[in-house]
Amino acid sequence: MDDPTLQRRLAAETRFTRLLHVSSCGSTQDLAATEPSGDLVVWADLQEAGRGRKGRAWFGAPGKDVEVTFRAAGLPVDRPLRLAPLLATAVVVALESFAGDALALDWPNDVVWRGRKLSGILLDAQSASGANGDGARGVGLLVGIGVNVNRTSFPPELLERATSLALISGRMHERDEVVLRLAQSIDGALAAFARGELAEHEACFRARLGLIGCRVRVGLVQGGTRDGVLSSLDLDELRLDDSEPLPLALVESLARQ
Repeated sequence: MDDPTLQRRLAAETRFTRLLHVSSCGSTQDLAATEPSGDLVVWADLQEAGRGRKGRAWFGAPGKDVEVTFRAAGLPVDRPLRLAPLLATAVVVALESFAGDALALDWPNDVVWRGRKLSGILLDAQSASGANGDGARGVGLLVGIGVNVNRTSFPPELLERATSLALISGRMHERDEVVLRLAQSIDGALAAFARGELAEHEACFRARLGLIGCRVRVGLVQGGTRDGVLSSLDLDELRLDDSEPLPLALVESLARQ
């Protein structure tokens, strides 16, 4: 579909009322942060300074991949840390509809297929008043997503660690359809968050991590690790064996041993 059609569908079917599709920019995350107030989608065919967590670089294939940021303002302030697992799960579910196969979440921000990275997610918070002080209440959020869509080759150092929707599914995909599906899934997750109806999303989060009952190693934000069997997990915390619950906000990594 062309940009006007995508714009109309975004406005009709999601909370994202405006589309900004540019040929290139430094970072969609940075561009979205400086745009006038309101919920919007910033999509670039080329990011010249794309970034992931901890300032890591993200390199997409121009015209083949999707590099996009969804900006949502005025989100409820109650338990906002639930948004990270909730939105990561929404991205997994959206991309599964193109992959035609089960995908997994590699906490906290990677979508993987059989151990190979397909997509990365970056969440940045904005001030409660929005990017331009418009007085909107609640949490503002920038959801940056990079997806390997139609590339079929990677640099040697990524050959065994990356994949794309095209490689998984065996066919090419319309990138605007990927952007729309991501918007729909993120919008649905945010609506459920606002209503407090999260049971289904929480179950999906556990399933996409696929680690309940497994022996895992937990890397902590402040340094150090903890090992044990993952006995329980929700959108707020996890528990190893019979130990005290550990808030997900303190978990830097979570991997099977």
